[in-house]
Amino acid sequence: MRLDHIAYRVKDRYKTAKFFEDTLSYTIGTEFQIEFEDDTKADCIALVPPEERPSTTDKWTYKVLMYDPSILDHRVNDHNNTTHAEYHAPPEIFVSDGPPGSIVGDWVADRGNIGGVHHVAY
Repeated sequence: MRLDHIAYRVKDRYKTAKFFEDTLSYTIGTEFQIEFEDDTKADCIALVPPEERPSTTDKWTYKVLMYDPSILDHRVNDHNNTTHAEYHAPPEIFVSDGPPGSIVGDWVADRGNIGGVHHVAY
């Protein structure tokens, strides 16, 4: 299982996007708008991680067999004690905001105009 994206609902998508750019070196991939069933809209920014990723998502997982150090000598890999590990490409981050009266705007207002993580998608 791989983490696909983390979605934030915030008061100011540009301020939040700037935070992720400055702290985690994410960059803006695209901007788009979501329209909800009640005809309200949310403006969104999709941020992409700084790491180079293959163009196909099936290659975003790297599997490796790791050898634990021997209990007798930490410099020796104990081939009888192995661990399977998976490393995944970092997720995209979606940041959205909306005007008062919209689904996103009201969600953020209900949380003291701070907003936060709305969902994590696998």
